Amino acid sequence: MSGHERCPCCATEASPAAACPACGHRWHVSPCSPATTRYASLCGRNALPTRYVERKLEERAAAIQPLIRPGLRILEIGCAEGLLGARLKQHTALDYWGVEPSLDAVTAQRVLDRVVRDSRDLLPCTDTGRFDLVLSFHVLEHIPDVADELRRWRSVIQPDGSMMVEVPYQAGHPDVGRDLNPEHVHHFTFASLSCLLERSGFELVTLGRGYFESPFYADSLRAIAHPAATVIEREKRLLARFKKNIPHPFAVLGLGGDFRNYVYPILGSLPVQALLDNDPGRTGESLAGRLIEPYDATRHRTLPILVASLRHEDDILTSLTAAGHPPEGIHLLSMIFADGDST
Repeated sequence: MSGHERCPCCATEASPAAACPACGHRWHVSPCSPATTRYASLCGRNALPTRYVERKLEERAAAIQPLIRPGLRILEIGCAEGLLGARLKQHTALDYWGVEPSLDAVTAQRVLDRVVRDSRDLLPCTDTGRFDLVLSFHVLEHIPDVADELRRWRSVIQPDGSMMVEVPYQAGHPDVGRDLNPEHVHHFTFASLSCLLERSGFELVTLGRGYFESPFYADSLRAIAHPAATVIEREKRLLARFKKNIPHPFAVLGLGGDFRNYVYPILGSLPVQALLDNDPGRTGESLAGRLIEPYDATRHRTLPILVASLRHEDDILTSLTAAGHPPEGIHLLSMIFADGDST
């Protein structure tokens, strides 16, 4: 399509002159030099009246507080003079790094643990470990290749780490139609930021609107995301849930839809000794190389039993109790999935 290119957030073919038809993102080719070059000689990027700076720092620090603990390694992309990091370090012992292309990096180096001028310099600096939390406030809208930049950030986050990102929502103010700031290459929507994060290897946790950066950018999007787990990683976490709740070989009772969805795909990795079902019509049926049996107290009473049906959970519990199966030997698939800690 003539005059069209791929949306940088969702990859739909679209015109930069109009909003992406799929995610509503707007973008343009920046007439400025790359950010690392453009800001290299600038300073005072946070030079607003103190009341506005204090307002955003106070709110951001409060939002970050539940995510931190002593000893955490934090990276702030676009840390300016290091004011946010300095505030957080006052109350919690943190290893706090920053990325800042402007001359404000000199000031930030006095209050943070380490500051680099370009995010591309991070990989050689992570020999002591990746970061537990990455922060970025009003940075992505300045970067032409946002997907490439986010993939770089993902590469330095711990697999179980978190990221908080904030950008202007569309024009940044609900009463402004277009953001004409030439430094802002991207104008984000809920959909475009979500697509961008997921395409860059993140799993969105929360996304909200209405956050304050300045009087002119008082309507910002803020997302919290985790690095997305691979299929193998998810399977390992699921197996860990089973092992934590049922550490010994067990039998499965109830082989309907829940069993097929959540147990059968990993059956070969579980120490299952017997497959049981109360439906007489399934007795003798072969499943995964095993014959389905009815529950028999004389043969199965010593085995832990996994109740693998949510719909029939109460009926199965009643039948097991009537058969005299020890209560401590009964485990619910629903509780394994409800367990918040799989480690």
